[in-house]
Formats: sequence, structure tokens, C-alpha cells
Amino acid sequence: MNEQVYFDMTYGMFILGAKDGNRDTGCVVNTVFQVTNTPSQLAVSVNKDNFTSTCISKNKIFAVAILSETTPPERIGIFGFQSGKDVNKFDGVGKLEASGVPVMKDGICGYLICKVKTEVDCGTHILYIAEVTDGDRFEGREPMTYA
Repeated sequence: MNEQVYFDMTYGMFILGAKDGNRDTGCVVNTVFQVTNTPSQLAVSVNKDNFTSTCISKNKIFAVAILSETTPPERIGIFGFQSGKDVNKFDGVGKLEASGVPVMKDGICGYLICKVKTEVDCGTHILYIAEVTDGDRFEGREPMTYA
């Protein structure tokens, strides 16, 4: 199989927010999708080796920030190229707190707060199926895609 075909699929870009005790953590993901409208549920795929995944599995709650086209590339670097075990990725980043989890505030189209209902082991990743309990949308911003 030509695995390059995967790169032809469109994806959004998102930053997950979670907690490690009282400390904020997060990571970049590109696989978030709506599962059902009633009840409102989504699924997100997170690498098992990612510290954020450990925190989500422990606390069963996370935030999804939908990145906009205007999100500075440095933000993706902060959340994508270092471990939350070693640094607080939210230091110096504008954020809001919603339902006890951090949400990156600047450069997003909106956010969703999610409570984990089911975890599916997919080998290298965990697929979290979660109930959406809260969220907001910010007008006038276009979502960033993986392209």
C-alpha cells in the first residue's frame, strides 16, 4: 500500500488541554471528529506515548481548541515538539480555564470541553470517545487544516 495516500486526507489542527494535578498540559492532534449530535459526542486519537494521553486517561476530561489559520506556528511548536513531562506548555500562552481544564485562548476558532466515556486501544494510539459538555465559537476565524 502507498501510505502517502493518508496525506491526501484533510484534517483539522487542534490543541488538547488537560491537567496533571494542578499543572496544565496539552498537545497537538489532527484527528478529532463528531461521533453523534444527540447526545453530543466526539472522538479524538492521541498517541499513547504522549503525556497528555496519560493525563486524559487518569482524569477523564479534556479540552479541544480548534486552531485558526492565524495561529502562530510557534504555538504548534510549543505544544507539538516538547513533552509536558518536562515543561508547562501553557506558560506564557493566553489561556482560559473551562470546567477545570486549560484552553488555549489566542488564535482559535472555538473550543469544546469533553468528558471521556470510552477508551479504545488502537495500538500506538488511544481513541477517546467523549461527551461534549461545553464549548464556544469565535466568529470570523477560519479553521486551520493539516494542509
